[in-house]
Amino acid sequence: MTTKHETKLLRALWRKAFHGEPTFIKLADKGERTRVRFMLYAAIRPFREGALHDPELTRAAEECSIRQLPDGLEIVRRDADRTGRALLEALGGAAEAQAAREREVGDLAEVSPDRAGQFSDTLNIAEMEKRLAGLESGGENRDTGSDRAGRSTPYYTREKS
Repeated sequence: MTTKHETKLLRALWRKAFHGEPTFIKLADKGERTRVRFMLYAAIRPFREGALHDPELTRAAEECSIRQLPDGLEIVRRDADRTGRALLEALGGAAEAQAAREREVGDLAEVSPDRAGQFSDTLNIAEMEKRLAGLESGGENRDTGSDRAGRSTPYYTREKS
C-alpha cells in the first residue's frame, strides 16, 4: 500500500510527463518495475474514473502511458511516441485529434421520429409477456415425450420415479 506522500510523488510524475518532460524511473528489478507500474496506475485511477476532479491529472491519465524498458519505466505522452505521431498524422493534426477526443460515441446519432415510440417501457414489457407466453406453451412438448416435429421418442420423455 502506498502512503499519501508516495501517491503525491507518483502523481507529480504523471504531471511531469503530461507537460512533455522526459519521465524515466530507473529500476533494475523486473518485479519492482511491475509493482511501481501498478502504483502509478493506482495513483491516477480516481481521476480517470471521475471520483476526484483535477483536469490536469485527468488529461494525463488519458494522454499518457507507461512503457516498460529493460532498465526501468518511462511515462510518455501518447502523441510523443512513434505510434502517437503516426495517429496524429493520420487524423490530420493536433486540432483534429482534439476534436476526435472531445466527441463521444453516439453524438451524431439521432432517433428517427417513426422509431421513437418503440423504446417505451410499456411496449417492451408487453412484447416480453407475449414471448414468455409463447415459450410456456411451447415447453409442453417435452413433458409429453414428443420432439418439435411431433415424433414420439424415448429421449424426450422423463422417467417418473
